[in-house]
Amino acid sequence: MSNHGLLNNLTVDTDTKRCYNWDMIRKKRIDRKHIVYCLTNVETGDFYIGITQGFRKRDLKIRVQKHIRRALTEGKSWALCDAIRSYGVSAFVAQELAVIRGKREAHALERSLIGELAPTLNSH
Repeated sequence: MSNHGLLNNLTVDTDTKRCYNWDMIRKKRIDRKHIVYCLTNVETGDFYIGITQGFRKRDLKIRVQKHIRRALTEGKSWALCDAIRSYGVSAFVAQELAVIRGKREAHALERSLIGELAPTLNSH
């Protein structure tokens, strides 16, 4: 009986008791698309610049929901979390600034925009 090469390069992780076939595991892509976005408090004009992996509006929506959840449940004392708690979720609007291929390039654009625009809600 042939194993069709599935058992070649098989490794057992003794800690987790899992088997891995390294030939079958997909390489992690380092050039995925990322969204550079701005989250603005429409009442004060204060804003936050960030990035998230993905390229669809849904990806940005999920990231914004994570900011909101963190602000409302984790009690972080970051400027963005404080503003969400003070002004409420409805005071914030998310805007996609760019979709960039590659994490390094997205981080470079994010740092550049933060340096240039000095957003008041980027506190950490």
